[in-house]
Amino acid sequence: MPGDLSVRVSAHSASPLFRNQAREDAIVLKREGAIDLETFVEAYQPAMEDVIRAKARRIQKAGAAFKSGVGGRGDEGEGAADKAARSK
Repeated sequence: MPGDLSVRVSAHSASPLFRNQAREDAIVLKREGAIDLETFVEAYQPAMEDVIRAKARRIQKAGAAFKSGVGGRGDEGEGAADKAARSK
């Protein structure tokens, strides 16, 4: 190795301490709605991450399909009292 070559390694993110902090951050971001489920799984880095991330994708697609179906009816967010008043 040449004498004028230097290498810097920043490995603090691999530390268990920093991994726990990254997981806590992911939980907060997900709870606040700043990230979606798939991004949460990627940030949290659980065992079997690829399987869980694929499931997260399917859950998000199903949720989006459900929302578009509910929203298309025109009664989204309408309570029972609103429906009863409208039918009179």
